[in-house]
Amino acid sequence: MRKLVLFDIDGTLTNRTGDLKESLWRFPYAAKKLFDVELHLTVDDYMSYNGWVDKAQFWDQLKGTGVTREEYLRKFPKFGQYTAEYMDLHKPQYRVNEGVKELLEYLQKQKNLSLGVITGNAEKVAWWKLEQAGLRRFFSFGLFGDEADTRSELAEKAFEKAEKHFHIKFVPEQVTMVGDTTYDVACARHIGAKIVFLVTDGKNSSLTKDQKPDLIIASFADPAVRDFLKA
Repeated sequence: MRKLVLFDIDGTLTNRTGDLKESLWRFPYAAKKLFDVELHLTVDDYMSYNGWVDKAQFWDQLKGTGVTREEYLRKFPKFGQYTAEYMDLHKPQYRVNEGVKELLEYLQKQKNLSLGVITGNAEKVAWWKLEQAGLRRFFSFGLFGDEADTRSELAEKAFEKAEKHFHIKFVPEQVTMVGDTTYDVACARHIGAKIVFLVTDGKNSSLTKDQKPDLIIASFADPAVRDFLKA
């Protein structure tokens, strides 16, 4: 039985290095380009959006500036273009987390596995980050933050979109998500998928008592990850 493994990007596959603002300021850049609006946000403002997808986050930042919902939805399709343009200009740096490349190289060779990403990032930004980190070659499929308004809504698209891409009709028992926050756990459970949880020191990495991942790891170098995903 073929399985679908979906990886979160930020905090799971990669982490930012250097100034946090280098990547976060893509939102004000897009706001100026699309709506001629100046967004004045702090890093703390951005951190309050942990778990959000870009489509919802950008609207939340803009809705008090005079931009209407109708105008927002009409112009939003170009959001990915401008945020990727910002990334090209400022080139924020990302490091790959321990054991990630070795794990992906191993999984890519398994004939019963299909790999993808599920992320709150807009598609063009997600691919940009993976390219910069040297991980783009492992993925041809993804679910992205400009496709839905919530992570749960995004996860719901996994089955139809994966069937079109891989020509395989996956059911929930065949899907595993890999992430580092409680939002990733909730997202997986929303569609009945399994979840591998990477423990980090991140703000949103503390599991609630009713959140029970199928596997908890501290590093992708842990051989238990390979065994679990290929089983």
